[in-house]
Amino acid sequence: MSPPLPSVWCRPRTFSRPSSVCADKGIAVVLISHSMPEVLEVADRIQVMRLGTRVATLPSEGTTVEQLVGAMTGALDFSKEELA
Repeated sequence: MSPPLPSVWCRPRTFSRPSSVCADKGIAVVLISHSMPEVLEVADRIQVMRLGTRVATLPSEGTTVEQLVGAMTGALDFSKEELA
């Protein structure tokens, strides 16, 4: 069994700069967070998963915390509105 990977904790203020540098170079950055305002602040595109299945792919611009929570809880269905 592989040894566990070290945890990296960072605030979006410190995270946003490295993520923009990576994005400028065409490198994908995956951010997993429960803080929706912070996700909206640093992300270009947001994938929402519910019970192990992707239920929405939304642009951060124009998306609200309420929409993200609705997708996470199943209260809103974004399957027809998703981006490619």
